[in-house]
Amino acid sequence: MMSLNSHINYFKLLETMESDSDYSENDSSFSDHRNRLSLDQTTMALLARLDEITLDDGDSTVTDLSDTLSSSGDKLHFHLKTGSLVHLSNEARTAERIRPLDEFNNAVVMTHRPLQDDELFEIRIDKMVEKWSGSIEVGITTHDPNIIAFPGTMTNLRSGTIMMSGCGILTNGKGTRREYGHFNLDDLQVGDRIGLTRKKNLDLHYFVNGIDQGVAASSVAQCVWGVVDLYGRTVKVTIVDHDDHESANLMLRRRMLNQSGESNVERTCFHPICGKYAAVINNGRTVHRPNAKEDFNNGVVLTNRPLRRGELFEVRLDKLVSKWAGSIEIGVTIHKPTELNFPTTMTNVTSGTWMMTGNGVMHNGTTVMDNYGQNLDRLQIGDRVGVLIDENRNLHFFVNGEDQGESIKKMPDNLYGVVDLYGQAAEATIVESDFIYKPFETSVPQNLKFHSKHGRNIMLIENGTSAKRMMPHIEFNDAIVLSMCPLKTNDMFCIIVDKIMTQWKGSLKVGVTTKLPQLWELPCGLSDVEQDMWLLSGSSVFKDGVRLMNNYCLNLDSLSEGSVIGITRFSDGSLHYFLNNVDMGCAFNFVPNNLFVALDLYGRCCQVSIGSPDTLFENVIVADDIDLPPYTFHTKTGQNIKLEFNNTVCTRTKDMTHGLVFSSKPLENCIAFEICIERLDFVFKSLRFGLTTFNPSEGYIPDTIFGLDQPTWFFDAKTIYEIKYVKRLNFVYDFKSPDREWKAVPVGRMKKTHLYQFRAGTHIAIKIFEEEDKACLYVNGKQVGCFMNHLPGEPLYAVVDVHGSCSKIYIPNPNDDALICLDTPEFDQESNTSDQKEEETFWWNEKADIYDLGYRNLKSPTC
Repeated sequence: MMSLNSHINYFKLLETMESDSDYSENDSSFSDHRNRLSLDQTTMALLARLDEITLDDGDSTVTDLSDTLSSSGDKLHFHLKTGSLVHLSNEARTAERIRPLDEFNNAVVMTHRPLQDDELFEIRIDKMVEKWSGSIEVGITTHDPNIIAFPGTMTNLRSGTIMMSGCGILTNGKGTRREYGHFNLDDLQVGDRIGLTRKKNLDLHYFVNGIDQGVAASSVAQCVWGVVDLYGRTVKVTIVDHDDHESANLMLRRRMLNQSGESNVERTCFHPICGKYAAVINNGRTVHRPNAKEDFNNGVVLTNRPLRRGELFEVRLDKLVSKWAGSIEIGVTIHKPTELNFPTTMTNVTSGTWMMTGNGVMHNGTTVMDNYGQNLDRLQIGDRVGVLIDENRNLHFFVNGEDQGESIKKMPDNLYGVVDLYGQAAEATIVESDFIYKPFETSVPQNLKFHSKHGRNIMLIENGTSAKRMMPHIEFNDAIVLSMCPLKTNDMFCIIVDKIMTQWKGSLKVGVTTKLPQLWELPCGLSDVEQDMWLLSGSSVFKDGVRLMNNYCLNLDSLSEGSVIGITRFSDGSLHYFLNNVDMGCAFNFVPNNLFVALDLYGRCCQVSIGSPDTLFENVIVADDIDLPPYTFHTKTGQNIKLEFNNTVCTRTKDMTHGLVFSSKPLENCIAFEICIERLDFVFKSLRFGLTTFNPSEGYIPDTIFGLDQPTWFFDAKTIYEIKYVKRLNFVYDFKSPDREWKAVPVGRMKKTHLYQFRAGTHIAIKIFEEEDKACLYVNGKQVGCFMNHLPGEPLYAVVDVHGSCSKIYIPNPNDDALICLDTPEFDQESNTSDQKEEETFWWNEKADIYDLGYRNLKSPTC
């Protein structure tokens, strides 16, 4: 039996098909849809009763899901095989239903691999439409996505499938729990999160905004894939990592929305009386032309009440039809919607009407201003346009939150907002805002303004020098703003925190990116960006979504109103943050030029403005002489190596070989040679790192480290080599033997992950101890084992083979001790004792397990 939502959507689809010239009654698909709609009134009434079930939120609190997070490095994404109307992006982490206003199903997506025990599969709703009934459905299935023929909707499957739909659980297409949990998935909004986990005891749990809804099913299959059905109103979702701050904020937003819905009696809406080819939907918040491909005018609509002074009436363009010329027009009129004889277009009205059309302003059908502001005919889907009467009764128009300037003076009172869905403009939605206009008359340089491209909840004010999150009491995200111009070297970009709302979790996030604002499809938040992003969130430093360190000196979550944040890229490539003119230290090394500053007005921080660097930078002392590390890279390198920043940054420009680099001089006693992994391009064996007596100034540089003909010791993935001979994991070999018969030499006990498992941001160092006649290996600043015993008499150079997945490394600045802070077990001091096992080497990996020679899990370390 089809669900009520399916029948309602087929009725809506039928209406669309009847109005679309691409369909006809002779079309077989048209007849098929008519046949599928045969449903008697009794069944409809019964299904309606089932769909009326609602559950109270209660006083549930966000639970800690840390025990459900997977420790696997195989990060979940969607399988490339999907329903017929799905487009994948963001490295297959985002799925979107194409033609969402024409189709409501055929958008099933599944995870690329089965879910693991206690692994949380969580998605965020990114986009919705109001046309259809029903919404997202989430669940699990035993069907392999490589084999299954994807159905129109997942609830059509009759085997191996459990789905949450609405507030019920369906097993193999049949209802098994009519009332489950505290939420109805059909009521969720953009930003809400839905997750599930199959526990080790085979219980299935759902999570909504971080809240465990309890056991949905028991004794589920061991091997199941996660499933999402982008059904009905849900158009776009993204797989996300669990965030307790986000979950708490989502629940708070839900409560605030419920409260505001009960108390807000003067909400601006469209009046239901409108032009003959227009229709008001979505509880008065959206207007559209249902037959936009057939008609280009008669799409006029007015607000339900007059606009107040200083109130911004703003709409978002949701749908365009490229067939026509011209586009949306907006303005004000003295005419009441109940009294207006609606014209074909509002510019035909010859009394009491002011409209912005194209890039001109018209009064009573006559052009009074040319070349005013941005051209409305060039707006794209998602762009916003607004109108406002300021306190002096002057008329202003806004495009994407930016004031286009004063247009008409001395406007009358009691003016209604007007939108004309003309030409290409087929649908628009009112954007909620508590914006109050404040005049800003001073001319502002471009480098002190925010870019007009920003998140959907951002409003630019004060001539683009200030950014405000709209409706901050009910919205906490979708508030990214970018600098208008790139950050110049040694210049400071200053941000003043203007307003804090303590009800939320988390706060301002500040970073830099090489992405061009005009070409960037902005995500919900900066934490979602996994490429070309250097970000400070709280006190954690991230590069491309990977945490490089915790406990940076500046904690953005503790900012108060009036705090001044500065960000500067110095000539040595280091990026520093400042708080109230105090340098917080280096957060990143070797960041490139041409960076745009990116801010996320998240959580507590709801308004910021740009400060003048001339006044804020005057007390900051910047050292002219930058301390260089004790070693740099030798200028003689492999042919595919490029050195930068005083020979402290090394990049392999192509291929997998010819990537050898050496220390600029032999290693000195007790002075470590340290490198940091900057870039990992894919999962494969990584760099090789060690010591050699080979002097790079005097010999030929081979294509790999195996080509060196001088005594060499190096670490490669899970093996230690001496010279170029290797036999087994736990031995190196004696190249000094006269008959070249390899003699096994015990390495000692090592406790650290293999090099090919290291992440971007990992620090690796080697230090020689002449008195103890040994060299030791360090990872992230902590000793993890003895690398070699019995140092040779010749000088030792550090050698790195920038190989495999690792394509870029650098030598950290000696003052950046804060960078070396990732948790690593201390070196086991007992590793050199007499009871050490001579033929066994232990390796510790990031899952905190100890493995024997066959890599069988033995036990968890107690250190």
